[in-house]
Amino acid sequence: MNSRSQDSAGFAALDMSTLGERLGNVPAIADKVGHDISQWKVREVGDGNLNLVFIVEGDKGGVVVKQAL
Repeated sequence: MNSRSQDSAGFAALDMSTLGERLGNVPAIADKVGHDISQWKVREVGDGNLNLVFIVEGDKGGVVVKQAL
């Protein structure tokens, strides 16, 4: 199993294609970035070794998302 697939406990590493859908369901984040996830720009800025780090920007602002692997 690679580090970006889902394990048996339900943990799944985020990636640029799944981040918007997952975070769009978190009201505190959607309120800061904007509710239209199709307008979000997502960049991965970490190397994916120990953590995944993304910058998410939308029409209302942006957030940095860090996920420990």
